[in-house]
This record gives sequence, structure tokens and C-alpha cells, in this order.
Amino acid sequence: MGADRFVWSVGHLHDRVDAPGRPPVYLDCRDILKIRRHRARGLLEVVFREKADGPLSSGAVLSGAGRALNLHEPGTARAFLDEALRGGWQPDHPAPVEVDGWVLFDAVLGRRRMP
Repeated sequence: MGADRFVWSVGHLHDRVDAPGRPPVYLDCRDILKIRRHRARGLLEVVFREKADGPLSSGAVLSGAGRALNLHEPGTARAFLDEALRGGWQPDHPAPVEVDGWVLFDAVLGRRRMP
């Protein structure tokens, strides 16, 4: 049973650039959904880098009118997991794998809208 349990977390990162006498500048703003199989070594990082209609607050990502996903929702995390597994991600592979979340966005949105 434990082999089938997955855990996820949502975070936000950006790179801070400091210059003497100037306020800090933040670059490469991104939301990250991290998924791993419970007690496994592998890690999937689904990364959403900022776009014109990109990351919103608190794990919400938006791509056009009415096209939004909340990375905190269990069903959304599961849909990303399913897409990554379908694409060949191996949960027991020891190296972290980074995936562009925008590439998976439409497929995950479709999964979330299915009854």
C-alpha cells in the first residue's frame, strides 16, 4: 500500500539580485509542484515560470480566460502525476526530474474537467 502513496508540496521561488544602493530585483519567478512516491528516492518538479498571464498567488496558475489550475488541490496534483507517469517519469529514479508545467497544462486541465 505504501508504494502507491504519493506526497506533494507547492512552493514559490525566485532569484534575488542585489546591487549596492538599489532595492533588490527578483528574477525567474516560478511556482513549483513537487511530487514524490512515499519513501521513494525520485522527485518530480513541475515548474511554472512566469508568463504574461502566468503564476498568480498561492499556487494558482492561469493560462487565458477561465483556464486556471490550483496546484494545492489534490485532484490537480494527481492529474499532474498521471500525466508525468504517462510521459515516462519513474518515481524510483534517484535524480530529480524537472518538467515544464506549461507543457502539461492543457492535458491536466482536461483531466480536471472530466466528470
